[in-house]
Amino acid sequence: MDIADLKRQAAWRAVEFVESGMVVGLGHGSTAAFAVERIAELLRAGELKDILCVPCSEEVARHAERLGIPLTTLDESPSIDLTIDGAPIVKECMDRKLLVNCTQGTVIRLLPAMNLTEEQAMEGCDILAEVIRQQANGTSQA
Repeated sequence: MDIADLKRQAAWRAVEFVESGMVVGLGHGSTAAFAVERIAELLRAGELKDILCVPCSEEVARHAERLGIPLTTLDESPSIDLTIDGAPIVKECMDRKLLVNCTQGTVIRLLPAMNLTEEQAMEGCDILAEVIRQQANGTSQA
């Protein structure tokens, strides 16, 4: 079994948690791409219905659209039921009023670029550190 097979297995396992009627956050990267493809398969087979997906990038949006996955935005659907990728960090930070962006699962940045006081910057870093710690431990405030 090669790395692609392992990534596919991980993606398919994540998709097992997707239920009809959910809003799903779609991440970036090769593993997340397997998840997008699996979601499309389940929609075509009628095993999933009435889901909306929030893509993390234009590239992910194009991939999902090509596969016929219905998309939405955080403005239209601010409550995400399940995320596949680094999106749990984004959602948890948003719940705490800290807007961040995870790109390709490796970079986290504050959005938009802001002028902050030292106190505000420290508070934002504290929130982000706590969210990452909770995600790593499998716990969350929600």
